[in-house]
Amino acid sequence: MEAFDKLENLNTPIVFVDRVPQTGEYYRVCMADEFSAKLIAETIIEKKKKNVLALFGHPHLSLSHIRLEAFTEVFRRQSPETNIMIEHPEVIEESEKVTLRYLNIDWSNECNTSSWPESAE
Repeated sequence: MEAFDKLENLNTPIVFVDRVPQTGEYYRVCMADEFSAKLIAETIIEKKKKNVLALFGHPHLSLSHIRLEAFTEVFRRQSPETNIMIEHPEVIEESEKVTLRYLNIDWSNECNTSSWPESAE
């Protein structure tokens, strides 16, 4: 964060879009993060999907944290029996590898929202 602070001290604005650190007082562009995550979760529940692989951005970014909290909260309240696997791939190639790995798992033995703690981490 030191580099960000130095640039701010030079009166050069930094605007974070999508990759937003959770700490620091920086300008952020976050478009309906919570609303969008809830809408996605509700749509999945309406379609009665029982297994979900959710690929979020880096877990230390506020954008990912807000979306993850909202997404999992909807499942906790409305469909706790749904199996949800959360991953945080950094690049599209990693997303593909994660997806391939989950094609071969036994979802019935995986964690679901009903066994998660009160707040997602």
